[in-house]
Amino acid sequence: MIDKEQVSAFIQSHLKTLVLAVSGVLILLIFVLIISITSARNAEKRRQEEAARLKSMVIPPEEFFLPPEPLQIPGVQLSRESGLKWTEEEVTGWYILPSEDDLDGLRSMGDNAVENLLETVP
Repeated sequence: MIDKEQVSAFIQSHLKTLVLAVSGVLILLIFVLIISITSARNAEKRRQEEAARLKSMVIPPEEFFLPPEPLQIPGVQLSRESGLKWTEEEVTGWYILPSEDDLDGLRSMGDNAVENLLETVP
């Protein structure tokens, strides 16, 4: 066990060192306390500035939602009147008869695609 006399003898012999160590620890604690208080104030100030910046970026609802459409949308056209036959102008403008060479080229491309597909089948 620790004897009271030994403790008091140790304190008396190392009094100067103990006082310096305790005062050093107290100064260090005070320094840490001051730094934490100033950083807390700065953090609160930064939070307020960030909140003010975010509030300035808020989009008002009037700008966010689109206004109602000013023009009326026409109704759906369910059918239209069509002529029974094309006129000669429509035929020449829209319909071109393919040549035999074009048909052979299309036929060979289709046959090649079918052959390639059948080759991959197990």
